[in-house]
Amino acid sequence: PLTKVGLGVFLAVVGSLFALFISAYFMRMPYPDWQPLPLPRIIWLSTGLLVVSSVFLQGSVY
Repeated sequence: PLTKVGLGVFLAVVGSLFALFISAYFMRMPYPDWQPLPLPRIIWLSTGLLVVSSVFLQGSVY
């Protein structure tokens, strides 16, 4: 039972932090000094690697 309580507390904390970060992001957007971050070029490489590795991992199951 203690592990379930600990897991519940952990998930509540992580969920709260996620919700607070998202709300802070949306509350900060309308300010005039808001500058959106440019996406780095390597993001497409890492996304492609994740997709390819997921396909190979899924293929290894069958």
